[in-house]
Amino acid sequence: MNDKKKDPPVIHIKITVTKEVNPSTGELEFIPKYKPEVIPVTECDTILNFKLDSKSEQDVYIGSVSYDPKDNDQLSPPSISQKKNQVTLNDINTSAETIHLTFEFRNKKKSAVDARLDDCEKVMSSEYPQIINEPPP
Repeated sequence: MNDKKKDPPVIHIKITVTKEVNPSTGELEFIPKYKPEVIPVTECDTILNFKLDSKSEQDVYIGSVSYDPKDNDQLSPPSISQKKNQVTLNDINTSAETIHLTFEFRNKKKSAVDARLDDCEKVMSSEYPQIINEPPP
């Protein structure tokens, strides 16, 4: 008899973040791109690992992650790494639904341009990333 437990499935998502000052508002904006943007989850107890890639601005870090619907019981609270360049979520995937994530990015250091901006952070609302839960039968 084989008593080995199967390792949980892991999905890796790359985040590339650039930043720019909005010319009409003067606010710093973070522009994230997720690969993949839509994350299909087809197995129970899946680990989702989001990581800033090497193409991201070097002084950007992940401040927080929230999700919608807020009252979902599918995702664990986000765990942000000590270096703040990675987030891990566990998805039990027992209910078919779509969950939208919102990432907040911040600056590690302030440049001359950043210094004149409020708290040097801007949450970019986006339709991505999306987690599409498709539980097994």
